[in-house]
Amino acid sequence: MTIPSLVVLIVAGLLSIAARPAYLDQRWIWAKAVLGMIVGGIALVVVSPGAQLAMVMAIEASANLKFPAALLSFLVTSST
Repeated sequence: MTIPSLVVLIVAGLLSIAARPAYLDQRWIWAKAVLGMIVGGIALVVVSPGAQLAMVMAIEASANLKFPAALLSFLVTSST
């Protein structure tokens, strides 16, 4: 299992908040942390499936298989 870099970034940010006690009382830092987690969660839910599909299509294309059906349907729908 690979850890997405976005998760590492969020954890590092939360650890940096914990390392600086002056940040614990600041409201803006908590708002930034919450927004970062929301954006990160959305990115993982929305971007990850597309990245997986792109990876599968790249593997199929590099293996000299038939033109991937998913890529063909994407090209047909995006060109119109």
